[in-house]
Amino acid sequence: MKISKSFFSLCCLAFFFAVNSFATNTETPIEGEPASVTTQVQNYLNGLDVKLIDGEKKVLVDFILNDKGEIMILSTNDKNLDLSIKQRLNYKKLTNHGLESNKTYTFPLVFKNI
Repeated sequence: MKISKSFFSLCCLAFFFAVNSFATNTETPIEGEPASVTTQVQNYLNGLDVKLIDGEKKVLVDFILNDKGEIMILSTNDKNLDLSIKQRLNYKKLTNHGLESNKTYTFPLVFKNI
């Protein structure tokens, strides 16, 4: 059940990165696969306790990457999951991401209780 929740949320994340790459006007092309970023974030979020979520929950996460390629969570729109998400993702490295350093990104995490 946890795997299906994580998989669904990361599919949404992959969709966001795909849409975001088309919607932004960047001079440098994005290298690396969005699936790679999704997989890395999924691995960092494995084991996140979401038992108390009723139905479906969408959490928007604002973050930047520092010069070392580490995720720095700026904010989330959910007070209950904010600390858990920050503990799981802050200062975790992304490899082969193709994202710009010190640029704010937003991605949705969707949790579904099945």
